[in-house]
Formats: sequence, structure tokens, C-alpha cells
Amino acid sequence: MSRALPFLWLAYIVVPVHGWGLLGGRPLTLLSTAVLALVCWLWFVRATLGVPAVLAAAILGKILLGGLLLEPRGFDARYYANSDFQGPAERSAEPSDPSFTRVDNRLEFGVPGGSDLPLAFLNDAARFNFYLPNQPNRNTLPISIVWMGFIRVVTPGQARFYVRAPGGTAELSIGRELSLHATKGQATDEGTFLPGFYRALVSLSIPAGGARQIEAGQIVDGREEPFDTGTVYRRRPSSVAVAVDMVVRWVSRLFDGMLCAWLIVAFVRVARDASQRAKQRDVLRDGLALLWMCAIVDALIFAAPSFGRMITLGGGHDWLSYESMARDIVLNGLGMTQGAAFGHAPPFYFQPLYPYFVALCHWLFGDGLHGVFFVQRVLVAAGAIAMWRATAALFGERVGGAGLVAAVIVFYGKFAAWSAVLISEALFVPLLCIWVYLLVRLAVEPVTKTIPRALCAGLVGGLATLARSTLVLGWFVALPAIVWEVRPARLRWRIIVAMAATLGAVTSLATIRNAVVAHAFVPIASSGPVNLYLGNQPNIPVVIPAEHTDVYRRLGLDPFT
Repeated sequence: MSRALPFLWLAYIVVPVHGWGLLGGRPLTLLSTAVLALVCWLWFVRATLGVPAVLAAAILGKILLGGLLLEPRGFDARYYANSDFQGPAERSAEPSDPSFTRVDNRLEFGVPGGSDLPLAFLNDAARFNFYLPNQPNRNTLPISIVWMGFIRVVTPGQARFYVRAPGGTAELSIGRELSLHATKGQATDEGTFLPGFYRALVSLSIPAGGARQIEAGQIVDGREEPFDTGTVYRRRPSSVAVAVDMVVRWVSRLFDGMLCAWLIVAFVRVARDASQRAKQRDVLRDGLALLWMCAIVDALIFAAPSFGRMITLGGGHDWLSYESMARDIVLNGLGMTQGAAFGHAPPFYFQPLYPYFVALCHWLFGDGLHGVFFVQRVLVAAGAIAMWRATAALFGERVGGAGLVAAVIVFYGKFAAWSAVLISEALFVPLLCIWVYLLVRLAVEPVTKTIPRALCAGLVGGLATLARSTLVLGWFVALPAIVWEVRPARLRWRIIVAMAATLGAVTSLATIRNAVVAHAFVPIASSGPVNLYLGNQPNIPVVIPAEHTDVYRRLGLDPFT
């Protein structure tokens, strides 16, 4: 199998082309998430993934045909964190023009069968960290939204439209032909239209405590049909452009459907063969493949209910802080300046890796938390499998089987519940287990490719340390143990130097970030001081003596780090 094939598949699935077939790119839908997971699984089992030239042509066609010939559809949506349409529009982690928040494909939110209003910007600790009794309820904060698009009318004559907002005030206007106004209820009216495109404007204002629901669309034969990409365009296209757009959409759906069918056939064939071989004899790779298959299915089932759901994180908790930092990374860059200028941003005093992990999930899956939950659930399986293989490497496959049973019981009985929580342990524990497994392999397996293995162990150990800085203490146990166990002795120091250098280089990324962004020297980030402060705040203000403040300033120290 060509080494480029998996990456070509990932590129085809992830590259965003709005409106392209079934795999329009990020933010990934539930279907595209399942396809991405299936490709990764087939990659792991070394199944044939196609012809590189075909996939390269598919990526090129998706970018060129989709970018040039597809007419952008849906509503340009501007969301505001108040009920008065005031201030700049909120920003989104999903691909969109900077002048608006996001593109909404269907105007049906907050109703059974529909998605929730995507209000991820309310998970911002800097503005909405409300948790005290006298503070607002974060689940009922006021909002306002404006949707703009062009409605395509095909048949001339009378057309009837509706708008419904049980918790606020909504207005719908379509050109000069129709205008509706609904306050805590529904409004319907009809107008006379000729074939063509009409500018559509929908606005919604919901005060504090109002139900976050909105529906708007056309009534056809007594049936309500919400506005969606079937009739709504983001700009007014020509008739030729509309025809070409329809052809490209149809062809892309057919092509993506064929790709998905091919992957399903490959999956069924490989899974059947692996299960048959696993029954006949002890085949490690087949057993691993079946375990990963079960883990991916479990993760998809686990995350599916959170697709399209708005999850408001509780104020005053770590998960809101992590989510706020992650959104800052996605929206403002890897420096995570939290709105400050370079050199004036605060240094890390939380575990630094986890916000970047959450940010990567948002970049790939969008504003919602479903992507984080899916990946964290897969990491549960990664931790269990790593402990199984470490046990087998130390004591043999029979004892390793007992280790697998124990790992599954512990990870899925205790640890799996953290998959639906934004907390750094959800990343740290699997990384720690993988690091332990890599160290065991270095120590007990025959010495082949020692330097690559040492570098890999250093990379994973460094990432685990960035996820939970107290693992630095574990270095002083792990590294001497490797020196003691590795044979022959002439390779010991070569391995230890390679791994220690990689550990230090990866962990120093947080130190470098603090030096560049915060102009502060923080050898290793730790949440201990800030947790001590937050959990033991005195009733009277604490005044730091001037001489102590001067010492902190001269040494470049921050009390929280």
C-alpha cells in the first residue's frame, strides 16, 4: 500500500468545500466522521485503500469544481451575545467569512428533530463565567441573530410563508413582496412572486429566559418546509450557474456515495477475514483490528447524541476554562494570547496541552463538543489496549489476556465516563498508558530500531507531560529504569540521550510559548498555585508587600506559575 494513500484519503475527507457531495469537509458531520474512522481502521489493518492517482484527482476535482462551480447555499448568519443586535458579530471555529459568524444550512432550531441554536460563543469564561446565585443563568442568556440569503422561486403565483419564535421576536422579509412579524408565537402570510431570486432576511431576538427556538420557511400543500439549501443561496446566481451547480452537486453525491460503498465493502471483507483468522489461531493483529473496530463503533454511538446539540458548560469549572482557551487558539492563533498583545498575555498556569487538543477537535469537527467526546472515547480504547500490550510484553500473551480484561473493566467501567467531560485527565491517562507501553517495549523486546523507538517514546512522554506536568517526577524513575534494563549496554546511553532530548524538546514548547507570548520564564506549567489560591481565598484582600512584588518582577516570576 502506498504510504501517501491514507493522507490523500484524510485530505479528501477534511478539505472544506461547502455543498460538495456527502463529504464536504470540515466541520465533519456524523457521516464524514464515520468515514474518517473507517479509513483509519483500514489503514491500520493494511487493507488496500485505492489508487493514489485516483484520490489525488478526486481532491483536485473537489477543490476546483467545488470552489469554482458550486454556488454557495444557505444563510449568512450573524450571532450576537445580546438581544439587541449590538456590537460585532460573534466568531465561529467553523470555516466562514470574517464578516459573519457562520453558515446555517437549515432554519429550524430548537425543535424536535432539529439542531439546537449553535451558541458556542457563550462558553467563554472571560465574558460569561456566571456561577454565583446572584448571577445570570448561562442557559438562558439573551441572544439575537440575523440570517441573510436569497430565496429561489421557481413557480410563479401565490406562495405562503411562516415564521415561528415561541420565546422571542422574529421577523421575516422576502424582497418587497412579503413581511412577517411574530412575537412569542407564529405568523404566516402569502405574497405573489415571479420566478427568480428574492433577498430574504430573518431576524430573531430572544430575551433572557426565552426559549431558544426558531422556524421559518414555506407552506406547500399545507405542509411546513423550513428554509434550507434546497432553495436558499448566499448570493444571487445566474440561471446557467444554477444549472451547473445542480449537476456538480449530483455528480459529487454520486461519486462520494461510490467511495463510501467501496469502503463499506472493504470493511466487511477485512472484518470477516480477521474474525475467521482470530477464531482459528492466535493472530495478534487480527485481534487488535477487531478491538479497534469495536472501539470506533462505541465512540460513534457515544458521540452521536451530541451532534447538533448546544452544551452549555458550567461556570466556575475547569471545563469552561479549557473550552475558552481552546476557542481562543482556534480564533486567534496558536499563541493563545487570550486577547492580549504578544508580550503581555498571561503565562500558562493550566496544563497546556489539553486546550490545544480541544482546539484541534474544534478545527476538525466545528463549534460543538461532539468531536471532543468522540476522540476522547477512542482514547479510552487506546489506553486499555496500551495496558494490554504492556502486560503481554512483560509476562506473555496468556497473562496479557488477563491484563486486557482488567484494562477493559477499569477503563470502560471507571475512566470512560470522563469522555463527556472537558478535563485534561481524559487526554493524560491514555498518553501515559501509551508511554508506559513504549518504555516496556524498549526494555524487554529485542533491540531493533532502537533510536526511532526512543524518539517515539520521548515524543509521547513529552506530550503526556504537557498534559499533566507532574509527570516530570516520573522521568526520574523511567529513565534510570531504561538504563538498567536495556541490553546490550553499549546502546543504553544512545537510547537514553535520544529519549531525554526528545522529552525536553517537546516539554519546552510550553516554556517557549510563555517566553514569547508572556515574556515570563516558566520551566514547567503547573496548576497547583492557582488551585491553592482559588480554593483558599481569604475574606479580606491580600496585599503583597512591595519588596516581594519587586523580587517577583526582577526574577520574571508570576505568583500563579
